[in-house]
Amino acid sequence: MFISGLLLAFLLLFFTYITCCTLQDDGFNVMEMTILTFLPGLYFFLLALVIFPISVNKLTRDFIALNKKRLNRFIALLFGLCTAIFFYFLFDHFLFYFDNSISYDFAKALSKIPSQGNLSRADLIAFGNEPFCMQTGIITVFLGTIGASFSLLLMKKDGILISSTNNNL
Repeated sequence: MFISGLLLAFLLLFFTYITCCTLQDDGFNVMEMTILTFLPGLYFFLLALVIFPISVNKLTRDFIALNKKRLNRFIALLFGLCTAIFFYFLFDHFLFYFDNSISYDFAKALSKIPSQGNLSRADLIAFGNEPFCMQTGIITVFLGTIGASFSLLLMKKDGILISSTNNNL
């Protein structure tokens, strides 16, 4: 599950940055900023829905083949989810030190939205000095957790998602 979490974090960061770089060409407008708030979470949801059932079902089959104690799918999923979240934030912080333009442009676009005096200029500067994953992190982690929870439905006790038995009557 460690490798699955690492793969999910890398793919999530890759898709997020490809999308951000594509939309960042002319600066972010309000519509793009709204999309970027939810898109990493949607990516996390979809990637968790695909990667976790595949890896946990394979791990379950391996446990059965080795006659080991039954795998707790929830614990394996939780470990993979925590690994993915940790490495997603870690990779994004690492990239932030080389290029902080996405975070800066995202905060700059936020400053263009008329507020009711709740955000000061100093708050926006501080917000722009955070990595992009921290700016959208709550929604991303929330949607990723929901995706991982739904992936639990695709994890089978025998590790076989689609049975190949032929039931002719």
